Amino acid sequence: GQAPPSRQSVVVSRLDDRHEGFPDLVRLGDGTLLVIYRESDGHAGRTFANLVIRRSRDNGAHWGPREVLAEEKRKEGVLRQWNCPRIGQLRDGRLYVACDLIAYPPGETGDFKHARVFLWWSKDNGKSWSGPSETPISGIVPGRLLELGSGAWLLSTHFQNLERNKREQIVHRSAD
Repeated sequence: GQAPPSRQSVVVSRLDDRHEGFPDLVRLGDGTLLVIYRESDGHAGRTFANLVIRRSRDNGAHWGPREVLAEEKRKEGVLRQWNCPRIGQLRDGRLYVACDLIAYPPGETGDFKHARVFLWWSKDNGKSWSGPSETPISGIVPGRLLELGSGAWLLSTHFQNLERNKREQIVHRSAD
């Protein structure tokens, strides 16, 4: 048989004073890799939540410094927490970041319908970003933005159906 492919793990970031999680990755046309992830003071952040981008120009062997896309700190007892970011590139070359924002409290309880998805855009391979812009999409943990041949976009999220006590997966469609 064939030998299994070799594996190599590379630490992108390790800051012991915070929780770093929920990474997503995109390869740009020039080969650059961008990773985005959330950093906070715990899995369910209580005092801060940041979105951080790092880039690699050598296929992931080395990663550049933190580039903070968004920062939120607890104000008046509430943390508006960036939760689970996604990054991708559309056919026209624009990069997007989609991320849900949840107010804590109420946090990771309830139906998640109070959570909203926001978008950032970059036309220069992530050197600069516009946004965030709030969308009408509610729910948590957005999937990747899927661009259909017709130009319509699909984006998935999920809710907790409190009547059934089950999570429901939702696909949102936009033709504009």
